[in-house]
Amino acid sequence: MHVADFTKEYAYAVERHPMAVAGAEIAGIRTLLVVPMLKEGDLIGNISIYRQEVRPFTDKQIALVQNFAAQAVIAIENARLLNELHESLQQQTATADVLKVISRAAFDLQTVLDTLAESATRVCNGDHAGLTMREGDVYRYVATYALADEFFTFLRNRTLAPGRDTIAGRTALEGKVVHVADLAADPEYRMPEAVTVGKIRTTLGVPLLRDGVVIGTFTVNRQRVEPFTERQIELVQTFADQAVIAIAAGLNASMSALPPKAGTRLACPLCASSSRFPRPCGV
Repeated sequence: MHVADFTKEYAYAVERHPMAVAGAEIAGIRTLLVVPMLKEGDLIGNISIYRQEVRPFTDKQIALVQNFAAQAVIAIENARLLNELHESLQQQTATADVLKVISRAAFDLQTVLDTLAESATRVCNGDHAGLTMREGDVYRYVATYALADEFFTFLRNRTLAPGRDTIAGRTALEGKVVHVADLAADPEYRMPEAVTVGKIRTTLGVPLLRDGVVIGTFTVNRQRVEPFTERQIELVQTFADQAVIAIAAGLNASMSALPPKAGTRLACPLCASSSRFPRPCGV
């Protein structure tokens, strides 16, 4: 778009649009050139230049700005690709760290869960995270990362029932991903301490599923309103899958270390008596 005299444009001279008025009377725009930034035919931005006098740009100058716009599109795309590469390397590193902990001879489930909580927080640009495991009909936090001490103590001392009043409970109830853009604006949420003490705003809950049964939850939080991307949600789901594998490995290790009594079967703590989850997980 090439405007020889901006003050003669309808938006300024007749409509008196606030942006047009500010442009002409505060910025002093007279001659204006706007060149679109196009990627495969889609508009992703523009470059605007103006003069504070009526002096149209030449064809050569317009072509030069068009060239700058094309270069800007290339630079933006390169930055996007570099960012994706960086995220991929972060994911691979985090996954390798978890697998390294799992493969240790002296298996420590708590260390694995702590590592998963930290890795998910870092890779997904969150502020803190937590994992719960099922105990009968309720869920209890067994691993957290970067929570404020007061909120950490609060969570450790309570259990969560499946229900819509908490994110872990809602995730357990639905057995699928729960993504809340702003916890402070969620009408069903009933744990105000998460906002007032934990400072949580955006939160993501992912179920830990084994054979279709919810055995725990994985939450990643932000202390700002910024929804997680589809890619980040997929990453947390991957970490949740790793947590399920680690829990199964930990239970197997614990059970194999106990001497079984004749005619009895070792009970899995994840399959404690529960009307909602009557079937053993098969560990």
